[in-house]
Amino acid sequence: MTTMRKLALMSSLMIGLTGCGHVSAKHPGSSPSNKSTAPRISISLPAPSLATTHPVQYLDQYNQYAMAQFLRQNRGSIPGVATTGFLAGTFTLPALNGPLLHRYGGPPIPPTPAAAGIHLSFPTSGTIQGVSRFVAGTYSVLHRAGEFPNLSASVFQAGVVAAARGVMLSESNDPAAAFLAMLGPSTLNGQTESQQVAQGLQTDYGPHGFGANRTYVYTAWVTMAAPPTHLLTTPIVQEPDWGAEGAALPKGFPSPTLMTLENAMTLHAVFSQKYSAAGKTVLLIDNVSVPITQMTMAYVPGHTHPGQWVVFSEQFGTPHYAWEYTVPATRDKA
Repeated sequence: MTTMRKLALMSSLMIGLTGCGHVSAKHPGSSPSNKSTAPRISISLPAPSLATTHPVQYLDQYNQYAMAQFLRQNRGSIPGVATTGFLAGTFTLPALNGPLLHRYGGPPIPPTPAAAGIHLSFPTSGTIQGVSRFVAGTYSVLHRAGEFPNLSASVFQAGVVAAARGVMLSESNDPAAAFLAMLGPSTLNGQTESQQVAQGLQTDYGPHGFGANRTYVYTAWVTMAAPPTHLLTTPIVQEPDWGAEGAALPKGFPSPTLMTLENAMTLHAVFSQKYSAAGKTVLLIDNVSVPITQMTMAYVPGHTHPGQWVVFSEQFGTPHYAWEYTVPATRDKA
């Protein structure tokens, strides 16, 4: 079991591809990525008493404050992207094809894959396939073995669903929402998880991120693995010890129950990105699958209120590009 790791985000998957002009099964090549270092965000903390009396409320407020301050710091790089309200941090098509297009150049992004010339069907964005089968094949075995003795099947399933949703945030048009899904106030090596998330997101919201790269996610979904035949000899779910993680929580905050899912799910997405080669700039639409090699969730008890699952750490495997499509050229509006 590893300690807390910086959130792996969509920008880490945005590696250069070779345009092919049609749907194909070509493998992507790599290109240098542009990275920047985020300043450590200063977070206005909720009332300390909430950490003891209402830990879930404390966590929600902490994460909200962290996201709001991150977006305020980066608003100069994301014209057209709201920094407050329901769409805070979201790269909408009007923003990408409006202010961000004028700031960073084109080409414009088609509103749908069909509008780009791709006539294929995809799962609805946010779909989690195989959850019931996964839970049915794992929880009863783990429970009989004494794992997660205090968690019901419904709470266990809620953790699996929260893990899949957390993974999909890495392939979404609102990557800043990652703040809301994390154990933000936990600290490792003097840096909170919110600060680590901010550093991972800085590229996405900077001059080399979503706007400049013409990134727009049409759909993202998760498929759960089938539980192994011998679940306890081939572990797919572990219950690690919080005390061994080396991370600190605010005074009075309860120690969470941890659950690690290993090779339990795969993330899929269809998204656009800009590609430049031989003096030409084109827009690609890609279909990528990424195995999630490890996802550790933390269940924060709510005392008299419902508890809540949040992401503690995640590790992505090697992306596999099923196909790529070069969008027919249109006049660049920049």
